[in-house]
Amino acid sequence: MTKARNGFKDIKVQLLDAGETHPFKMLWNWYRETWYSLRNQEFDVNNPKHIEAAKEVMDGKALPVPQEALNFQIRVEGLSRVALAQFTRGRVGWAYCVTSQMPETIQHDVVVPKNIYESPFGDEALRLVEASQRLYDKMVASGIPPQDCRYMTIHGQATNLVCVVNFMALKGYFARRCENGLTDELNYIGRLIRHELQLAHLNPDGTDKVPGSGWSYLMSKLDAMGG
Repeated sequence: MTKARNGFKDIKVQLLDAGETHPFKMLWNWYRETWYSLRNQEFDVNNPKHIEAAKEVMDGKALPVPQEALNFQIRVEGLSRVALAQFTRGRVGWAYCVTSQMPETIQHDVVVPKNIYESPFGDEALRLVEASQRLYDKMVASGIPPQDCRYMTIHGQATNLVCVVNFMALKGYFARRCENGLTDELNYIGRLIRHELQLAHLNPDGTDKVPGSGWSYLMSKLDAMGG
């Protein structure tokens, strides 16, 4: 039986670590270290100068390095290896661990974009997936190592990953990947990440769960173009 999915709707994102609950306080603690006159001032959510300093860090008007201290651990399940090749291009501010195709036989699961699956080419595409999966199984059963058999798999084969990324690098991902009509799968993954961060840190009305934490301001920096 051919194991293929129609589009990207089965991709799942989970936050293993949702980051600082009070990023503005963390940003202030880095910011104040620059100034002799501020080094001993503890963060005060009611002090507009402290809030403004944290915003300047996020806007790049002050030293933006503290953005790199805000880290998240994210699990992505069911992305294609096409998307994986692009997702893992981030090198600065990222680290990854990916479900391997080498030591064990793969679990057949191929992502077929909806534009193909539901097109006049859909049946032909599924026959290609089926032939590839059948060939893979025959080769594995004959004793050919899985790390060689994987060369015959479809590039849309689904996989999983966990990663750690800092806020500055995540902003870069949104700038390059989250635009409608450009890279649909990567766009969708970015929006799922943003949604999970919103659930973790914002109230339904968009305000901070932790008053004054600054999460509503940070989320405005993760632009998802096109809505």
